[in-house]
Amino acid sequence: MLGYDQKNHADAELVSKLRIIAKSELNCEKERDRSRQVALEAMQKIKNYNKIYYDQKHKKPTQYKAGDYVLLRDTTTKPGEDRKLKPAYKGPYMVSKVLEKNRYVIQDIPGFNITSKPYNSILSPDKLKPWIKPINP
Repeated sequence: MLGYDQKNHADAELVSKLRIIAKSELNCEKERDRSRQVALEAMQKIKNYNKIYYDQKHKKPTQYKAGDYVLLRDTTTKPGEDRKLKPAYKGPYMVSKVLEKNRYVIQDIPGFNITSKPYNSILSPDKLKPWIKPINP
């Protein structure tokens, strides 16, 4: 430690203790690496299990095209309005544009506005329900 060799070797005990500490640190690093590897394998197994479970229960969303008629889930209630007697869906509306990631631009059917203010919104398929498109003669 001092840079020269002492005659009595008084620090021999200190050197041996330092060597023991260095070996134990090396063992700690190996143990940490083993623990990390076990944790990574466990996480991968859990991830695979969750994917299998999700795929079993997951229902693919309904795909709509531009021009399809849909009903919208109505979740808004006004004060004093009875939710029990209110219909669950309102509409029909028309899908005017298909966006990315299962999103749709919903608008009033041209010429058949339900309210005085035109409806225009972007919704996901969980808020929509298909409606039968009338056949034009």
